[in-house]
Amino acid sequence: MIQGHREAELVAVIDSAWKNQSSQVQVETPDWAGNAPAFSSLVDALKEIDVDVIAICTPNGSHIELALQTVEAGCHVLVEKPMGLTASSIAELDARRRLKGVHVFGVMQNRHAPAAKWLKETHSLNGFGEVMQIH
Repeated sequence: MIQGHREAELVAVIDSAWKNQSSQVQVETPDWAGNAPAFSSLVDALKEIDVDVIAICTPNGSHIELALQTVEAGCHVLVEKPMGLTASSIAELDARRRLKGVHVFGVMQNRHAPAAKWLKETHSLNGFGEVMQIH
């Protein structure tokens, strides 16, 4: 998505699985990443690159830790769902991002889906009557 957007530039890719590839900070860039350098840790990447937004697309147990590192570096962050595993960890992330003056965005990939648009439009037109419960 980043590579296909005219106003965005992929400036790096990071995967902790690449740690075994090399003892160097920067590792071999995968073909799909184009010219973006590859790193095996977020900390190393943040030392080497200038970035505005970081997308965290990792297993959900790591979202908060990585988002906090991103916020501390002064970058905006896009986090896959769930943003965190506890309400308190999300509250901490929110407090830290406020102090740093950056934004944290949660992924909402279905908001533009045809079914979601239809539901919203139908609800806005009172097409369901009084909604009592949704599952």
